[in-house]
Amino acid sequence: MRILVTGGAGFIGSHLAETLLERGHEVWALDDLSTGRLENLRSFELHPRFRFLEGDVTNSALVHGLVAQCDRVFHLAAAVGVKYVLENPLRSLLTNIRYACGKAVDESLAQAYFQQRQLPVVIVRCFNTCGPRQSGAYGMVIPNMIARAMRHEPILVFGDGLQSRCFSAVSDVVRGVLMLADAREADGEVFNVGTDEEVTVLELAERVRTMCHSRSLIEFVPYEKVYGSSFEDMRRRVPDLGKIRRAVGYRPEVKLDQLLELTVREMCDEMGVPCPAGLATA
Repeated sequence: MRILVTGGAGFIGSHLAETLLERGHEVWALDDLSTGRLENLRSFELHPRFRFLEGDVTNSALVHGLVAQCDRVFHLAAAVGVKYVLENPLRSLLTNIRYACGKAVDESLAQAYFQQRQLPVVIVRCFNTCGPRQSGAYGMVIPNMIARAMRHEPILVFGDGLQSRCFSAVSDVVRGVLMLADAREADGEVFNVGTDEEVTVLELAERVRTMCHSRSLIEFVPYEKVYGSSFEDMRRRVPDLGKIRRAVGYRPEVKLDQLLELTVREMCDEMGVPCPAGLATA
């Protein structure tokens, strides 16, 4: 098929595009490069079945023209990262809500098109997707912690660090998305995808420090110092994967320690420093 991936130069989008090429598809990637990076496309940018288009999903004429020429669309374009959203509230609102890229509005609109016009659409909720190519520039936890650990700088933990999260490997998320895309019984439905391996942010910082053989201290930072007094955090965020497991047999394969090892290796290469002992080989 010819497939359009909006946000195709982003972290998840680039991994999805690469996997689609490996499966024999033609891939068109649309991205405005506000948070996506051309570096994410380097390993396959010259592939004969790949085409990159720099543009904005809010350009309706552009998007309509591209969609009309493609067999399937993976819509990943959005303003991402807490830091980016808080620093760019207007742009984030316009991208995430007005143009149906946001979570609640997106789901309602997509389901309405399925119910009223039988548009085959599947809604996926990704939970803290992480791994190689993820940038720490927009407040992403794991790459920020690893970069600080490698430089032996304080590893920052916001709040008391007891808030828990599940960090999903991008390879698992892409695999789950493609399983759903190929399952017609998934049309019109909403699925969580990711992992349900839970860890506190403090424990995550300690694992990163140990894996990097780092001398970093762990420094607690009040939320209001970073995000302002109105910011509210969710204490526990764990996806229920029962529905996607029943629908397509999806189960996460990559454990958190494996995910951290993959990310540490890549970041060491980017920083031009040796990998910590025990991580030098894949």
